[in-house]
Amino acid sequence: MNAHFLIAHATHDWPLVKLIKEQWPDATIDCRGVKSLTYRNRIEYAFKLLRYVWLAFSSGFAALARDPAPAVLCAYSDVEVLGFALARFLRRKQAGIILIGFIYTTRKSKLTSLLRMAYFRFVLSRTAGVICHSQLEVKRYTGLFGLGSTRFVNVPYGINLEIPASIVAADLGYILTAGRSGRDYALLGKVFSSMNLQLRIVCDAESEVSGLTAQPNIAILRNCYGDEYFRQLAGATFVVVPLKNDDISAGQMVLLQAMAFGKAVVLTRTPTTEEYGEHLRTVYFVEKWSAESMAAAVRLLAQDGELRNTIGKAAQEYFHTHHSIAVFARRLVMAIDSICKGEPV
Repeated sequence: MNAHFLIAHATHDWPLVKLIKEQWPDATIDCRGVKSLTYRNRIEYAFKLLRYVWLAFSSGFAALARDPAPAVLCAYSDVEVLGFALARFLRRKQAGIILIGFIYTTRKSKLTSLLRMAYFRFVLSRTAGVICHSQLEVKRYTGLFGLGSTRFVNVPYGINLEIPASIVAADLGYILTAGRSGRDYALLGKVFSSMNLQLRIVCDAESEVSGLTAQPNIAILRNCYGDEYFRQLAGATFVVVPLKNDDISAGQMVLLQAMAFGKAVVLTRTPTTEEYGEHLRTVYFVEKWSAESMAAAVRLLAQDGELRNTIGKAAQEYFHTHHSIAVFARRLVMAIDSICKGEPV
């Protein structure tokens, strides 16, 4: 069985692309090197989404013309599923569609939530399988969408982290947090308001930091990307990831990046984050919405260098064993193959 992947943001020298090809030599991977989906207004956003639909349609239409045609088409967004589905319909092929990395969030407006539910049920019903990054999401989405013909499968998240030789992990005396969605920075601000500790927040989303009160010991880095972000991460004493949502995957990327650097991480305990570490061994879990729990963890790690180093070292080993890009690629290929064959994952 062969497969066709559209990874719009990738280039052919990406480690994930190379690893998929190693694991699945018959697979074809369409890499377009498209820049991230940034936009200034909703009209520009809509046109960019239409571009992704077209990319998937053209990619799938060409792939399905080959002999033999791929048995499965792998997409990384809901709009790409629509493009693949149209190509499949016009080519009159039976190829399955897999959506990789799906996360569903609700909205405050009941009408918006109903419309989103109808839209995603339509999209997901076109797929044979959906790859999530936590077991909680598998159970939630299976019940929420009620699609008997679509399998939801957990593949723990993995990342590739190529650290420039010029960036060396050290302790420069500040605590770092990062992320632009689902973060509880207001709680973190409350905790650090009574501490003589320096906190740096890497976040370019104004909505996420709007609840923070300006304080001399808290710096918000709004334009910190790429190597500069890694420099900030490398210099942190430890990392904090405060979360306010417990029904979706959130915080894993920053957590795994910190682990790769050998940094201890204070992380909000949620049903999804519990799948990514063990308390006081590879991570320090704190309770959601608890300033007291967060403050106690921050104070302890700030004072106890031995504990920081012990957790950081174990976390680094855990990352390479369970969440490196090589491990992720292997699990991803196995999951897709199992979905297509109707086998347990």
